[in-house]
Amino acid sequence: ALSQLRAEKETLLVSHASLNESHAQELRAVGEQHAGERDEQLQYARHQHEQSLQTLRDQLSSAAGAATSDLVLGHERECERLEAGWRDEQERCRQLEERTTSVSEQLERRK
Repeated sequence: ALSQLRAEKETLLVSHASLNESHAQELRAVGEQHAGERDEQLQYARHQHEQSLQTLRDQLSSAAGAATSDLVLGHERECERLEAGWRDEQERCRQLEERTTSVSEQLERRK
């Protein structure tokens, strides 16, 4: 009876060790599966992040381009305004020169 109990104990120990090994293999497989899923999720999240960054870069570039265009148009308008003012000043100077010449000629005649 004692040897039968020892044999059963040995069988149970071997069976327990086998179950432990089987359980460990299952845990490794599940861990690898979860690691693979986590890697996929991380890759997807990275891809989404990169797309969002690119979208923001595109929006920023577009906004900068629009702002630059607005600045250029503003500068062009300002230059046109200044050129018109300069032409007006040139005309005033021409008229003053004509008056000055006319007055000088009148003074010469009176002498």
